[in-house]
Amino acid sequence: MAERNAPAAKRHSASRWLLAGICFALFGCSEPLGPLAGGELSGRLSPIPATWQDVPDTVQIETRPANPYSVNLWIVHAGTALYITGDLEGKRWIGHVRADRNVRLRIDDAIYALIAVEVDADDERRQVTDAFAAKYGDDNDDGADFMANDAIFRLQPPDGAQPPPQVAPLPLQQTASAPSG
Repeated sequence: MAERNAPAAKRHSASRWLLAGICFALFGCSEPLGPLAGGELSGRLSPIPATWQDVPDTVQIETRPANPYSVNLWIVHAGTALYITGDLEGKRWIGHVRADRNVRLRIDDAIYALIAVEVDADDERRQVTDAFAAKYGDDNDDGADFMANDAIFRLQPPDGAQPPPQVAPLPLQQTASAPSG
């Protein structure tokens, strides 16, 4: 009777090893994987460029330096700065950044030590929202600000060497006036 169950035991053992391998692959590495958060980012610490060129669609941001937490995020270059954003619902990284503004940005193999400054000014928020809509699309057909409830952060050097971005003024909307007479 024991001989009959031997193949089943081997299959069960192989299944456990496969499950263990999948768990290690998903949770054993420190890099963020798709929507799953990771830990400390790997790469080479690089000097911050004078101007940001060829910013990819997705980057990795590491927050919480004492206990690194990293995520994949969309990013835009607007004016002279880089910006990241996230919906306030359920995004742990936003709480981490609000508690400690020190972040590390990874683009390809380069790691940049930056600070994340939350954006509150309406004109800067509008410029960033427009940049995100231009780069990734805006599914809002009603013309509403699709990022109205998002936290927006400007990434800048930690020493404050980068001045606040120059925000281009928004064009004034022309309104039709009634004919005089």
